[in-house]
Amino acid sequence: ATRTFDPAVEHAIANDVTNILQEPHRLKNNLKPHLSKALHTLRQKKKDLKITKADKGNATVVMTQEQYNDKVMEHLSMDCYSPLNKDPTDNLTRKLDNVLKKLLKENKIDKDFYNACRTTNPRRPQLYGLPKIHKPGNPIRPIVSFYCTPLSSLH
Repeated sequence: ATRTFDPAVEHAIANDVTNILQEPHRLKNNLKPHLSKALHTLRQKKKDLKITKADKGNATVVMTQEQYNDKVMEHLSMDCYSPLNKDPTDNLTRKLDNVLKKLLKENKIDKDFYNACRTTNPRRPQLYGLPKIHKPGNPIRPIVSFYCTPLSSLH
């Protein structure tokens, strides 16, 4: 059953919900106080640290940003990668938008689906690496994040 509220109550509820949704989401600190303090002190003394999770084993890895960058560059120097002359993100976005517009015009998709498949401010995929602490030399496992890329909404 649907329940109706006084317009003033509805307005108050809408304001409360809006305020809650606009608050930054804070993650609960799961570290014990002495570990949290130690981490804070470490970050203050060594500002160039990269703290990340390991590829396996539910471990945390601490290294300098330079060490991390060297491992990423070492991985990218492998023969399976080649540089692009130009970032394809804008071109891919334009092509996808043209296909979606055509499908919308032909009534093969509706406006809601059209809007759901578009990424208004796309970014290029982001590469990062998780150190393989179980391997000699601790190479990285490459991870490519496709969050907010032109094709991310088509999953």
